[in-house]
Amino acid sequence: MFFRSFGVQPFFSHRVSQRKRVIVACTTKSSEKSGGQLTFKWMKDGKDLPAKTQAKTFGDFSNIVIDPVSEEDSGNYTCAVTSGGLHDSYTAQLTVMVPPQWLLAPNDVSSFSGEFLVIKLADGFVTLSESEFLHLPSNGSVIMQQVSKVKGSLSVPGL
Repeated sequence: MFFRSFGVQPFFSHRVSQRKRVIVACTTKSSEKSGGQLTFKWMKDGKDLPAKTQAKTFGDFSNIVIDPVSEEDSGNYTCAVTSGGLHDSYTAQLTVMVPPQWLLAPNDVSSFSGEFLVIKLADGFVTLSESEFLHLPSNGSVIMQQVSKVKGSLSVPGL
């Protein structure tokens, strides 16, 4: 059996910052309608759109507006189009970038030159690698060995 398709134009696949407005348009690549009116359906992660996301259809295209966008809006957005016997859809990922937040407020720590220094960090915000001078226990701490002060700055061998 042969299925004809009019193809949905690709839309975003990018990252946006939180508190911005995102407008996404969905239309077909072809004017083929198989004798019927185009019907659009938007979904996020395979489910109906959240209430805050507005979808509007204007004849041959449909759009969604997310204003303001937040981290919870990240996900896979699908535009499905049907007309008569034709059906097609397109899915794209929206990633909302948010600034890091302190899980633990920073505080001053002290160490004598050459001693251990332990700094508690939150998971996911710092990329460090273990070395002979830097240990990363599973509790989220960073243990630095042979800390010294060089020209007023903290110095750890290998960093």
